[in-house]
Amino acid sequence: MRWDLIGSSLGDSPKELGNSLGTRREIAGKKIRGLATRLPEVIGVCGTQVELNQLTKELVNVKVKSKSKKWRESLLRKFRLIAVGPHVPQIMGDDQWLTAGKLPRMVGKPPVPGFSKYV
Repeated sequence: MRWDLIGSSLGDSPKELGNSLGTRREIAGKKIRGLATRLPEVIGVCGTQVELNQLTKELVNVKVKSKSKKWRESLLRKFRLIAVGPHVPQIMGDDQWLTAGKLPRMVGKPPVPGFSKYV
């Protein structure tokens, strides 16, 4: 009996050869696992709705009930994703929306050479 191991790496199924989509999904799942575990915490602070960008899995919008007095401060303390200043959410009826912008750019040398364009 002969085993055909050409084009296989002993652990990969032939279905995934030449297609790294499964691997990418696994990597993406690992990257967002921390965010997925923090979402109940965000919802607990906000009391309502949280939206994620489907491509990057980043926090995009948080819908907050205006009845909560210190919702902005507690969100800033917990996540530090929402800019303070001119980007304060605008009041829209009974609800308010926060939009998380891009995080500040890194100053100085990148921790990994060659990756500064992605920071």
